[in-house]
Parts: sequence; C-alpha cells; structure tokens
Amino acid sequence: MVAMQRENLQELNFNGQWRSYQKRVLEELECHLNDKKLNVVAAPGAGKTTLGIEVLKRLDKPALILAPTITIKEQWAQRIEEYFLQKDADTSFISTSIKNVRKITIITYQALHSLSRKKEEYAIFLESLKNNKIATLLLDESHHLRTEWYKVLCDLTKYLDSKNFTSVALTGTPPYDVPLNEWNNYHNLCGPVDAEISIPELVKNKNLCPHQDLIYFSDLDDSEQIQIFDFEKNRDEFFNYLKTSADFIASIKTSDFCVDFANNEELLYLDTQFTLALLSYLLYEDEMSKEAYYIAEFLGIEVDNAPKFSYVVAEVLFNGVLGQFAKHFGGNILNVKAKLKELKLLENTRNVNFTGKELFKNVYSRSVSKIDSINKITKLEYSILKENLREVVLLDYIGKGDSLGLNIYSVFSNLENIDIDLGILTGTLIVIPKKAKAALYEILSRKSVDVNNVLTTDFNDKYLRVEIYGNVNIVNEVTELFNQGYIKVLIGTQALLGEGWDAPCVNTLIIASTIGSFMSSNQMRGRALRVDKENPDKTSDIWHLVTFSQYDSNADLDTITRRFNTFEGVSYFDNKIQNGIGRLGLGELSDIKNLNQIMFERAKNRNSLNTKWNQVFEKSVITEENKIHQVYDIVEVQNSSVPVVVCKSAQSKLKNFFNQKIKNRYIQIIREEHLVLACALQNTLKTFGYINSFDSKISLTIDESNYSVSVTLMDCTNYERNVFVKAYNEIFTPSEKYRYIMKKTSDYSWAIQKQKKFFKIFNFVFSFSKQKYTLPESIFKANSYYLVPEILGTKKQQAESFVNCLGLNFGYFDLIYTRKYEGRAELLKALYSNNYSSFTKRSRLWI
Repeated sequence: MVAMQRENLQELNFNGQWRSYQKRVLEELECHLNDKKLNVVAAPGAGKTTLGIEVLKRLDKPALILAPTITIKEQWAQRIEEYFLQKDADTSFISTSIKNVRKITIITYQALHSLSRKKEEYAIFLESLKNNKIATLLLDESHHLRTEWYKVLCDLTKYLDSKNFTSVALTGTPPYDVPLNEWNNYHNLCGPVDAEISIPELVKNKNLCPHQDLIYFSDLDDSEQIQIFDFEKNRDEFFNYLKTSADFIASIKTSDFCVDFANNEELLYLDTQFTLALLSYLLYEDEMSKEAYYIAEFLGIEVDNAPKFSYVVAEVLFNGVLGQFAKHFGGNILNVKAKLKELKLLENTRNVNFTGKELFKNVYSRSVSKIDSINKITKLEYSILKENLREVVLLDYIGKGDSLGLNIYSVFSNLENIDIDLGILTGTLIVIPKKAKAALYEILSRKSVDVNNVLTTDFNDKYLRVEIYGNVNIVNEVTELFNQGYIKVLIGTQALLGEGWDAPCVNTLIIASTIGSFMSSNQMRGRALRVDKENPDKTSDIWHLVTFSQYDSNADLDTITRRFNTFEGVSYFDNKIQNGIGRLGLGELSDIKNLNQIMFERAKNRNSLNTKWNQVFEKSVITEENKIHQVYDIVEVQNSSVPVVVCKSAQSKLKNFFNQKIKNRYIQIIREEHLVLACALQNTLKTFGYINSFDSKISLTIDESNYSVSVTLMDCTNYERNVFVKAYNEIFTPSEKYRYIMKKTSDYSWAIQKQKKFFKIFNFVFSFSKQKYTLPESIFKANSYYLVPEILGTKKQQAESFVNCLGLNFGYFDLIYTRKYEGRAELLKALYSNNYSSFTKRSRLWI
C-alpha cells in the first residue's frame, strides 16, 4: 500500500508571501541545481524551513528530511501543515518516524546514526526508502555533518544516488572555522555554498529585529580568587626554585643543544619550537648568554626577535626537557620533575602546566559572580520593558537542588528575589509558576496532548515541576506559556534552547553559556533576533557575561572575543556594521564598573536601535551595477614599517609637500604589491578549480591613516570569497604548519629598483635641502618572505604554479619545502626575523 502512493508532492502549496531573498534563491534554483546539490546558508530567522519545503515541492520527489533535534523535527511537520496545506487536509503522507517511511519522512540525525548500528533494522529502513522512491535528501542545520554522522550520511547518499537524486543542505552557520579536512567533508556532502543570507541583510529587510550586543563584567569571588592565587603561588615558587638551583641551567648549557653544533644540527631542527623555547630561557637567565647567541647565529635569526620567555614558552621547554629530549639533559632533571609534582604543576604526571589554562577557564567561565550579573541585568530589563519582558537565560548545566555553582538551579533561586514570573525549560527539568497550571493544561487539551501523561508536583511555594511520561514532548506548550506572558524569564540549557527552538517574543537574551564557537554562538543569538508579528517594533538586547581580573589570565574575555568574531553588529563609534569585539568601543578595561554603566545606558536607549541600524544601511551605497548589499569577508593587512620623513631645513609648506609626496609614493607601492599578490592568488585558485566564477575580481582599498590594506574578492560566490580571503590571510600569517614558503631571490626587490630613479630625481630637484629622501629598505625586506596558503601547499604543482604566476609581475622567488632540514632553517628565518612583520586580521563588513 505504501509503495502505491502518488510520487509527486503537489499537495504542497505555499499560502504566504515570499521574502525578497527567498524569491532570489528560488528564481536561481535551476542554476544552483546544476550539480544536483543545493546549499543555502541563511541566518536564523531567514525562513530556511519554508524555503526548504518549497524547494522539495518544486523538485516534486519523495523526500527524507534530517534534523538535528526532536524539536526541529517537529517544526518541519508543523511548518508543512501551517504554510503548505489547507486546513483539515490529509497529512498521512508525512511521517516523523524512522519506522514509517512516507512521501515526506522527517527524522533526526541521531535516530539515523543509531539505527545504522543495527544491521537488520537498518537494511529494512533502506529498503523502505527504495520502495517509497525517496529521491531527495534534505539536510537541515547541515553544519552538524562534520562529526561522526558524516560516514553514515555518505553511505546513505551513495545508496540513494540515481539520475533523479538531489541533496538540499540548509544551515545558518556553515563550518567555516573548522580544519580543512572537516570543511572538505562538509563540502563534499553538501556542495559549494549557492546562496548566503546574512543577519544584517535580514535586519535591513525587516525579517530580523534591530538588536545590540552588550557585555556585563564581574569580578571573581573570594573563593575563586584563592584558587587562582594558590596556582600562581605554586608557579612562582617553582621559578624561584630554578633561580636558586644551579643544576637546571647547568643541564641546559651542557646539553647537546648547546655544545657540539656540528654533530647536532638535525637535533636543533627536530622540534624548532622547543629549540626556540630553550633559546628564550637562556636569554631570560642571562641576556648576554653566549650559548643563546650561538644558537641564534646557527638558526640564522636575530636574538632580539627570539620569542620572549613566558609561561607558554616555559611549557614547551619543560615538556621537551622532561619528555622527548630528556636523554640530552642528564639526571638533574629528575629533581625538577619532583618539584613540579610537589607543586601540582604536572597534569597526568606528564604535561607541565604553567598557564593554568583549564583551571582559569573553568573558574572564570563558571564563576558564581555571573549569578549576580544575571540578577542585575534582569532587574534592569524588567524596569525598562515591564510586563513586555520576555527574557531567556542560556546556561550549560542544570545542577542540583543544593548546587551553588553557575547553573539552572542557582540562577533560578537567585532570581526568585525579583517579583517576576520565572520558568525552567530543559530536557529533564521543567518548572512553571503555579498560576500557569490551568493555562498549561488548556494548551495541552487544545493540542490533543494526553494530559494523563503530564503531571505536576510542588517545586517550591510558588512553582510547579512538570513531569512527563511516555512519548510526550511539551517544549512547544511551555514555549506558548512564555509567549502569553505567564513566564517572563525562561531559564534553559544551551543544548535545548540554543538551536532550533523558536519563540519570536524573546526580546532579551543572556548568554551564560561558555561556548564561543562560530556555529553555536550564532545559533544562540538567533533566539532573540526573530521578528514578532504581535510586536512589530520589537528590539532585542543580547547580553554576554565576562568575569574579569586585571591581575591574572582573562580566559573568559578570550572566549567572548572569539564569539564576537563570529557575528556582525552595529559599531558604536564609526557607523559600520562589522564583526569583532572592537565595535563595542570598550577601550581600557581598568574600570569595569564604568563599563557596566555604559552598557546599562545603551540598554536603556534600545528604542534608538532601529535608527542606528538604518543610518548604516542608508549610507552604504554600492556604485557598481548589480551589487547586492551584504556582508563581505575581507582581510586587513597592516604593514609595520612606514616611511618617516623629516625635513629640518625646509619651510613648513615644503616639508609638508615632501611628506605628502613620499606618502603617496609609499601608498602606490603598497597598492601594487598587494594587487599583484592578490591577482596571482586569484588566478592560481581559478587554475585549480577553487574559484569558478568567471567575472570574479579583486577589491582593494587602503586606509591612508595607518597604511592598512583591505582585500576581498567580488562577483563570486560567498564560498569562493571565503576561500580567497582565508588563503590571502595565510600569505601574511606566520606559522610552522605550512609546507611551502616563498623567498625573494634578492633583498633589493622589484619595488626598490622601481623607486630608485624616482628618489634620485626627487633629491636632485630639492638638492638645497640637507635631508636626503629614501624609502627605508626595511619596508621591502619585511616582505622578502611569503607563505604559500594551505589550500595551495598540499601539492607541489599548485605551489609552483602560484610562484610562477607571482613571478610574472613581482620578481623572482625561490619555492622552499619546509619539511626538509634546509627548509626548516629558512622557515625559522622567515618567522623569527625582521623579514616578516605584517599584521593581518580577517573581518566581515557590511558593504
């Protein structure tokens, strides 16, 4: 009977109105499907689900939809019924059970992965897919596919593959920040990104609400500070021990690393990070250490550019001395190891711990001071929004009833002192106000949920714990209580509410989760960005919590900094929409009370958010035809060497004239250098198929105030732009991971030769001046090495092609393979000398 169903999906008819960017994707659908794959990246709130259903309807073939959670799985079924079917229409062709395949079957990735381990049951499932002629595979939130589910999905795709098979991938957060091999997994399964819709574009189109990101700072409490203090005391005691003990420095100076270089060359290059750490320690002990100077001279680097001794460097040194290279340092190191154990500075009895990375991260991220921060933010937002407040607090842990750490229980208990209705929504704990009980059961009855499977017990005097039995999921029903105002502040876990959960009424979000990754951060923020048809003037505040100290590690701030790099927002000082924490204009973090007050003032002015966003949209004008306003990936390169010209004898106007001429000439050189590099990279990426857009072209701008260069690729797909920007950034990013580097065959590069004639004439004309004008050669020496990007460095043919393409307009280069002895030596010279001093930063900017 199942196999006799009609195979098309003509029951589906969208009853709404398409948004402009949805129409754009649908109009270009035929082109996107040339490779039988559609990959759409759209920020949370862009309407990916309805777009996906329409794509299924137009493909007109039975489909299997995979979702990351049960909640999102159920949303697919709800969206189909609400937006694509007539009221009381037959829904028997839709299934949400892996054991009941229909024309549209919606299951979770977990269910598929679990079933794949049961050979007989999985074989039955595959056969049912074939019997129902499933020919479309839709992967929702497809960024999840880089994990253990990847192999199962690859096998499933091969099984379904036929002339009619099509895959559709939808995500708000493509895994751009993963290693190359993981990105390749995603790319192979989902195909190249066909369309990308950013958060600013959605705000501009009024499909997401105007919003702002705010940070609230807190101090460690006394018990937490003691943990940090005890660790630092032990660390200081160890380094004082080293200074009073001559044995360790003697072991270093008499080791094979410091004597008999002729017979130990390979040893010094076996692990260059360790050798540099040893050099750094010798200079720390004695800045005139002859052993340090010998090693530096042997490596071909300048002592002044050696890494400064730090706790990070010390970990590299002692891990090597006690581990891989122990036999080269004699028996004295056993005393050192015993001292490290005594002071609890060894992890798992092997790895030295001087940075306290995990300790500091846990202490700061889970600091109980954040509980008070949440309390103060909630009071503020309630004072502004009153009964309209719909706040969500996201945490990582549920905790226990008597738990004192940062968790669901402790935050709920603390917020009870505010006269406001609270709720808890997690996978295992649900709490509602007692006065909301009747409303909950009315919603359950209306939605035909068996109320006998939903029981309540006292949580405390004012609240009820909701217990569910059987196959019942009441996330949507509790969410409706929140929408209706029976709950003003909903506390939940990032795991349940951080992705896919949909409550358009949310207007305040407090992220008390420690997660800082690209994907999870954007998913969490997306909860607060939805527009609310019941409140067309909605704006949202998104609060990030930082526990901060001026005296020790700031692991918490590092996490938030990474998080801010993953999304864009309005800058508070230059009317731009861009990513990064810098747009908040924090300045010096010496007075966190003042910073908190500034954040509170911004929260009080949330009514101005709409104007603030519109000001940027109105001034963002693209003069070229057919350009779409959107967020562009760019790479900024800041050169550390700049020309400084001083004319003592000339008059002020003449001096200014000289300086302006020199400045213009320098800018011209920078522009030519980066344009040649960028074009060579673009052409090489095209040659090997990484960029396929025929009309792609380089966009290059220079900030004349600081000589920074911004480079990106236009008229291409977002994926191609991301590939280009990542690769261009790597050309200027010192790292030992690259297999190939490029070295100019002469310090006197093409640029210096080109400018000699100009300055000779320039100095002749103004020969009355006692000042001679030349561009510092260090400017050009600073760029005598470049790194071959990872994407081109995996194959020698690609690296050679890049060098040859560059050499056509930029002088001659040697291609150096860094995995051999001579190559490692050149790599060190490139990374630890004045030859490599550009600073780069990847950014995202609304243009």
